[in-house]
Amino acid sequence: MAQKSAGEVTVLCVPLKSEYVSVLRATAGVIAGNMTFNYDEIMQVRIAVSEVFDLGVKQVAPEGPADSAQITFSFARHLRALEIVVTEPEGVGHALALPEWQESRALIETLMDEVELGGEGSAVRMVKYGPGGQGAWRS
Repeated sequence: MAQKSAGEVTVLCVPLKSEYVSVLRATAGVIAGNMTFNYDEIMQVRIAVSEVFDLGVKQVAPEGPADSAQITFSFARHLRALEIVVTEPEGVGHALALPEWQESRALIETLMDEVELGGEGSAVRMVKYGPGGQGAWRS
């Protein structure tokens, strides 16, 4: 999909530690809430970003404490869509690509309208469409 320029982008870079999931969920909720999303859609966005974050934490955890590991979430507000791009620390492959995390991937794909793995420096790209849907965003 061709990426439209965003009207507003919010970037949140947090340590890859489980205690920061509440900061991420709150940020995602506020951003989605200031758009045209209803309560259920806001909750879907919050759950999807926290699931991606939790999988990143699980990827780093077996290697010990990752005091310097950070994960970045970019929230781009488009006219009728919220695009979230997740960038992980160098050398951390995302768990969604691993077979053992297919349930998590299926959950995220159910909650969001588009989910892509990989790409230009990102581990995950997710899109949630608002009223008017996908066709209206691309027009």
